[in-house]
Amino acid sequence: MSEKLSAEDPRNAETLSDVANSHLKLAEALVDQGDTTTALIHERKTTAILEGMLTSTHDVNLQRLLVRSRLAAGDTELKMKQCAAAIPYYQTAFNLAEQLVKNDPGQTFARTELARGQMGLAQCKAQQGEWRAARDNYQGAWENWTALRRGNALAFEDAVKPALAWRGLQAAAARIRPTATSK
Repeated sequence: MSEKLSAEDPRNAETLSDVANSHLKLAEALVDQGDTTTALIHERKTTAILEGMLTSTHDVNLQRLLVRSRLAAGDTELKMKQCAAAIPYYQTAFNLAEQLVKNDPGQTFARTELARGQMGLAQCKAQQGEWRAARDNYQGAWENWTALRRGNALAFEDAVKPALAWRGLQAAAARIRPTATSK
């Protein structure tokens, strides 16, 4: 229904954001059912709608939804063992969330999504053997998860994330070979 309404009035922001959100929720359900290929199609549709909308507005809620859709697509690509394809999604989500945090440091949602983007990047970089980049992203994720925990803003489902980031950080750091100039 929302898609029909958006086709009738393609400039109706409320309807378009409803359509984007519907695609994202459908993608989440499809991932839960194991249909990652179809889920990725819906995540990409969400991203395309939101990017189109954001060409004419700087609405923070739309930006946050775009971060979520980018993270979802990255997570789906990672589940499909497509790290190279996941990295651009995570990087864009990270960049957008970083800007949201910079504009409003108290923005809990954006800091959470920033940490998720860093975790995704770290996991991909570790799988690719890029240990310095993995370490740096795990470090950033750990710092953000820890800041959220200190501020009592860490969601229940994210309670283990600081520890996961710390373990990833330690594992990546251990894989970095000392160079001839380092002592």
